[in-house]
Amino acid sequence: MSLLLLSLICTFTLPSFGHTVMKQERTDNLVSLLALGAGPLTFKWDNCSSERNVALHIRSGSIAPDPVPLPGTITVSVNLTLTKTLKAPLKAAVTLQKRVGNKNVTIPCIDNIGSCMYDDLCELIPPLSMCPPPLSTYHIPCQCPFAAGNYYLPPYEFDLPDPGGNVPSWLVSGEYHGKAVLTDADGGHAGCYEVFLGLKLD
Repeated sequence: MSLLLLSLICTFTLPSFGHTVMKQERTDNLVSLLALGAGPLTFKWDNCSSERNVALHIRSGSIAPDPVPLPGTITVSVNLTLTKTLKAPLKAAVTLQKRVGNKNVTIPCIDNIGSCMYDDLCELIPPLSMCPPPLSTYHIPCQCPFAAGNYYLPPYEFDLPDPGGNVPSWLVSGEYHGKAVLTDADGGHAGCYEVFLGLKLD
């Protein structure tokens, strides 16, 4: 899932979309991802796969600042391994929830956003003649098929644009929980990951 997220982030922050591109910057105050159960609005992730032989293994990852500002600038880093090539169709069962009081409220699938079943995540990535930096710099694929291998993106800054009137009605500042279960083209379990993220809309 991280490769897909990186692809989408890079695609929609390209200069051709009228936004400033990211610049490389190492930082010492990255959010720790070693444990769950930290305070509110803390980014964290968890491997929810019950199987060991899965294609996607996220070794480490971070997003800062926390909560994520929209619009604003974020620093992203990820280290992952694909044990097999992931090709289309790459299916995903996505659950998205927002924290309301002491409960998690599931966000329904509206216009292909929210808690949705995707027949092929590869179709979400617009076609590109070449991968944008920093993906091209570090030889990280941005389109299907995602070749097996080890991939590392050091801390990079991405500018998140002002979405204007394109923000879904349910997207407000707060705490969010997302879960994605991936199924590869052969029908095998490719991975399961959960993400906990704080969001701040200006």
